Amino acid sequence: MDAASTRRDVSVRGMTCAACEQRIERQVSAIEGVRSVRASLSLGRVRVECGSAVSDDAIAAAVRDAGYDVGAQDVPWLTRDRSVWWRLAPASVLASLLFILVRWVEARGTTVLSAGAFTLAASAAMGLVAGFSTCMAMLGGIVLGVSGRFAQRHPDARRWALFAPNLAFHGGRIVGFGLFGGILARIGATVLPGDRTMAVASIVVGVVTLLVGLRILGVSPRIARWTPTLPRVLQARGSTRVELGPFSAAVLAGGASFFLPCGFTLAVQLAATRSARFDVGALSMAAFAIGTTPGLLGLASLGALARGRAARLVFSTIGVAVVAFGFQGVQSNARVLAELAVRARAQPVASVGWVGRGPVHTIATVVTADGYRPMSASVAVGERVRWVITTPFAVHCANALRVPALALARQLRVGENVIEFTPLRSGRLEFRCAMAMAHGWIDIVGSAER
Repeated sequence: MDAASTRRDVSVRGMTCAACEQRIERQVSAIEGVRSVRASLSLGRVRVECGSAVSDDAIAAAVRDAGYDVGAQDVPWLTRDRSVWWRLAPASVLASLLFILVRWVEARGTTVLSAGAFTLAASAAMGLVAGFSTCMAMLGGIVLGVSGRFAQRHPDARRWALFAPNLAFHGGRIVGFGLFGGILARIGATVLPGDRTMAVASIVVGVVTLLVGLRILGVSPRIARWTPTLPRVLQARGSTRVELGPFSAAVLAGGASFFLPCGFTLAVQLAATRSARFDVGALSMAAFAIGTTPGLLGLASLGALARGRAARLVFSTIGVAVVAFGFQGVQSNARVLAELAVRARAQPVASVGWVGRGPVHTIATVVTADGYRPMSASVAVGERVRWVITTPFAVHCANALRVPALALARQLRVGENVIEFTPLRSGRLEFRCAMAMAHGWIDIVGSAER
């Protein structure tokens, strides 16, 4: 900044999104003598670098012409609007019913998937179940955020226009899944992320989802300012009734959702890699993405179709559901990270393979629609354990078995899968799916305790 330039920080009231920042920047940058403008929603201000001849009144007038007020804004941690708090109770009930429906569909829908070869039809069927269950849990916050925030910002838009961002999301999702699925099939499963990477990514997604949910709820104006926005290089230029920004963000988010850690998605990705063919991998993953569309679009319609008082209750329900989705993702994957940290320091309680000449003890586990059954078993120190895990499903998120204490990660195949190990000392051998949604344990006790 040269000697003739000055920097002015002007407090602005009324900004709610990245589009607000751009409107202010365009209006202020039109003032003669202004060299650069940077508006910030999170800081509630616009920073202007300009010549000394530019007056504060001129900047304030430009901000008002953009539709905003000048002056410091009181942004409380908790809203003082009582109606927001009164809506929380019925919204929580409706969100709970949504979660019950998700679990019911997951349990009932998975049972109709027959065992056998992995086909495009099986991939689409798996996507249909996932779209109403685990993918809804992982992506529900995103699709609700897209539809809910867009509907809040455009209350007078036509209803078809409110669906447009979600259609863009699914279009980007189908294309992205096809492209990345083909590449993955050629490269192989070795490029799939490990447990630690998946857990960290899930926590990041969960935190962002929490912020989006709190913003939709409106319970914390201060926290609402922390919600991440689309990078400026991808944001809309110009002013239109239906802005380009949400479409750009939705398409990119849809394609990038291929990399979000989800149990069903991971299972289909692993199945697709076995073909080692670009066309098979691309078609399999695209079919899966198409299958998830009905459930996720149905969820998005909650935020797109509501009007008036019903809209306020729907947005509150969406907010509660998004917060719950985000919290679930953070909580379950924080447990995975803690488990990995403990495993790194602890002495192993068992060793893969048989050691010595002790008796052989067989335990049986079955993969069901609800996870692993039975969830627990007991073996003795020194026994040679033959663990038989049977799954009737060609593709199921619980097929991605993880046994951290044995440093074992195995993709279960239809039928019997055998794992042999020897307990070294008393303790608990926990096992779970890759997403930590299905889990169980094997208690190791001293021989005198059995």
